[in-house]
Amino acid sequence: MNAPAQLPIEEARGSYEAALRGPRAVVVTAPTGSGKSTRLPGWTADALGGPVLVVEPRRVACRALAVHLARELGQAVGERVGYRVRFEDRLGPSTQVAFVTPGVALNLVASGGIEAYAAVLVDEFHERSWEIELLVALLRRPGRDGAPKLILCSATLAAASLTEALDAALVEARGRSFPVEVEHRGGESGEGPSERDLEVRVAEAVRASLPGTSGDILVFLPGKGEIERCRRALADDGGLELVPVHGGVPPGTLVDAFAARREGAPRRVYLATNVAESSLTLPGVRLVIDSGLARMRIHRGGRSVLGLGAIARDSMEQRAGRAGRVAPGRCIRLWSRSFIPREVTAPEIERIELDDVLLRAASCGLDGGAFDGAAWLAPPPPFAVDAARERLRGVGALDADGQMTPRGRELGRLPVSASEGRMLGDPPPGLAGTLADLVALLETRRGLALPAGA
Repeated sequence: MNAPAQLPIEEARGSYEAALRGPRAVVVTAPTGSGKSTRLPGWTADALGGPVLVVEPRRVACRALAVHLARELGQAVGERVGYRVRFEDRLGPSTQVAFVTPGVALNLVASGGIEAYAAVLVDEFHERSWEIELLVALLRRPGRDGAPKLILCSATLAAASLTEALDAALVEARGRSFPVEVEHRGGESGEGPSERDLEVRVAEAVRASLPGTSGDILVFLPGKGEIERCRRALADDGGLELVPVHGGVPPGTLVDAFAARREGAPRRVYLATNVAESSLTLPGVRLVIDSGLARMRIHRGGRSVLGLGAIARDSMEQRAGRAGRVAPGRCIRLWSRSFIPREVTAPEIERIELDDVLLRAASCGLDGGAFDGAAWLAPPPPFAVDAARERLRGVGALDADGQMTPRGRELGRLPVSASEGRMLGDPPPGLAGTLADLVALLETRRGLALPAGA
């Protein structure tokens, strides 16, 4: 794949391709904006002479990166570059670079389709979702001759410890970065990030910053609801183009929005979830306004749910760095300077209920003692494993030895979580349709719209 523009990652191409020819896994650390997400996939396919599976943590990144690279090549999505996400397949018979979500990658492992790829490149590994932890453990199983080469890359990896754990080759790439001035707007009381009056505080920060700031503005928000409320709060401000960035935005629209702004066009205010922390670079951003909030999966009442909470320091630094990709920038943090955050974001597998993990692992052939002895980079907590096994035995999904049963295989085939799958697996007579509708609402996390007058 020919690079149409010189990017910082180009300096590391020789060492990267040399590492690919070696026998070990490869770890790549490169700053955000260096070009790793757009250049490494094509180099990998060319160097290894076969298709590469690129695992992105979010659907929006899969779609947008595939569209962007296809446009660079002057091709349609599905030719050399394509993507597959839940309910949408844009891969073709000649596709050499396939962007997929972790769930799709696990389906390929379960079906054996993963063996058709010369390499699996896991981008933004630092996000450490449970699906990524499981995928890496599965790809590291011993005795898998001819298995795809494993490549992990990120902007914020703890490279030394990860390289040692994997016995991997390390490739470090430099990037362009500029100083970012950080200020806080949250008083001195030690108050942390909060959703209280968030849209009001965001609008005030945007308006106060416009006179003394050039370039576009990137606002980090925890979800689509907060994005919409902030959009309404700024809707009457003239001279601004408000650009939502989240998983529901069509990929072509996102790629167009990420293109360089034309001279004389209105300044952009990107209202984004944490998808804008990585993978996708916004070249015109000079100011970041950070709510300090994100939705993360956590334990609650025996289930894994999306909870709203403060991000860790590593994410704060990642977000601030978005203002300094191409020129000096500013970051406004909407919390007190004296607030002390967690240093790093814990891997998801350490903070959720593990029913889905055990069920998905078993469907990929990793159950019973094989699960306990797997090559985990972040081992699941034993107490959480025991509790999940007890629940899954209770519904007949696992036997006494932790092996998957026929009922477990039925649940594993359903494209829903284990708890929702139990609702669908054996519904009371006459309620199957109602429960299917309810599970659909739970999975999409959308509100229930009743008919007028109901």
